[in-house]
Amino acid sequence: MMIRIRSSPLYLLAGAVVLFSTCIPRDAAAAFVAPTHTTDHDGTRATRIRRASTPTTDSASQQHDSDATSSSSGCPFSMAFPRYRIDLSSEKAAKKRFGSVKRGLGMFSGIKQGIDKATIERRYAKEARDGRLVFVDCTVDTNTLQNAKGELSGAVETSDLKKGNVSDEEWLSGLAGLRAIAQFWRIIADIADEDDSRLQPNQRKVISFVGATPLQIQRLTDIASWLEENMMGDTLHLCIDPDGEMPMPTIVIESRKTEANEAPVTDTSKDLPSAHVAEERIKTWVRRVLIDLKICPFTKSDSRSGQGLSDFAIPTGRISYQYSNSGPSNIPRLMADCWEGILEMAEAGPGGKTGISSILLAAPLFDDKFTLWSGPVFTMLEAGVGAAGAEPIIGVVCFHPRYATPDGSSWPGFGHMHSVPRLRKWMDEQDPQLSAKLSDDLIAAGGAWQRRTPHAVLNVLRANQLEAAESRRQSPQMYSRNIRVLVADEEDGGIGIDALTSDLERERNAFSSS
Repeated sequence: MMIRIRSSPLYLLAGAVVLFSTCIPRDAAAAFVAPTHTTDHDGTRATRIRRASTPTTDSASQQHDSDATSSSSGCPFSMAFPRYRIDLSSEKAAKKRFGSVKRGLGMFSGIKQGIDKATIERRYAKEARDGRLVFVDCTVDTNTLQNAKGELSGAVETSDLKKGNVSDEEWLSGLAGLRAIAQFWRIIADIADEDDSRLQPNQRKVISFVGATPLQIQRLTDIASWLEENMMGDTLHLCIDPDGEMPMPTIVIESRKTEANEAPVTDTSKDLPSAHVAEERIKTWVRRVLIDLKICPFTKSDSRSGQGLSDFAIPTGRISYQYSNSGPSNIPRLMADCWEGILEMAEAGPGGKTGISSILLAAPLFDDKFTLWSGPVFTMLEAGVGAAGAEPIIGVVCFHPRYATPDGSSWPGFGHMHSVPRLRKWMDEQDPQLSAKLSDDLIAAGGAWQRRTPHAVLNVLRANQLEAAESRRQSPQMYSRNIRVLVADEEDGGIGIDALTSDLERERNAFSSS
């Protein structure tokens, strides 16, 4: 994928996230690597992003085909997480790229939008005639806003928590950003797929975003650029550039495909489960681990979550089980699947018959790619939350069949389990007798088994739910109790690694004949 985008760095700070409101890691310091800068022919400084800790390679398959999940000591339950970071453009840089974009003028905004669309259609008349000019509507009406906040379903989204006070403007911006990111990745994925949407050599597709901000669109292109430079190599053969002359945020996508590079790369697996089978496997895991073992105090059902937070005005809502059959060779399609599900969750609201409390999205083609799933994929998802301006709305959490606990030597990013040293500290404080019996490898296993699911899973939760749960629970006691339940000897009330392993393997192969 030859994506060329110029950007300026902005350090991304994502909100903390948890397992069904149970696992917020806050203990490690970020190990950032400064970006390398070059100067393009027009004098604009470009950011070439590189990965911390290990050198980059040209393709995702080269980086992650050997997917070991063990630390330098050989423990299969802990590892040093390479630190990935995507430098998102500053507002100043975005304004430079989209210099002529202006906001709507109150009651006249509809008229202005019509004039702006006409201007863009004249500028790209050929693309408009050929159906390659797309207007993406990111505007959010009052009913959508009220439903997303829970007002139409009777659920009150605000609480006594200081961080829970999210303004309507933040909601509107975040929802518009989610609409933009979902459609951005779907368009990129459709172009990349071998179908009628694929661009021919020297063709271009023009996308104008109605209601999104220049900063949101610039940051989406930053993420796409990072994907190209660090992950995909020459597979999509696209060039994406903002058009700063247009009156609304507009990007131009051009094909760089040639006869030599036009063969698509696809993911195949004869054992790929159906969406129904994947859902049933994940539900079985939810019942076994989260409910029966009480690993999550806020999940009492495999269909609804968020129980026990009503005094914070947090309603229970349904768990949305979702599915993506995309794999490492088509990460744009995975991103589209994820963000479309997140948008649906945000707009559905938190409660009522249609409200969604959390998402569990299974992506089975990443089951053997833990380092890819937990590193670059989740880095892109975290950056997407920031790019969309959706931090006040949602957070993302990582699960995987081979999940490993951070060993404490590096910062894994948000959405991951606490480190082994932090878990050991809590065990020493809360359960010193058992802590004296458990090796660091068993402490790591106690963390990892809280995140080991039948398939690679993206868990999405609401930001206010996470905040309320964090204020309610006592993390040291909860994690110490969970480690005892999972990995202690039978005489100490534990299940043990052998039983956990056999249970997970049984779930991973269940329902195959459905």
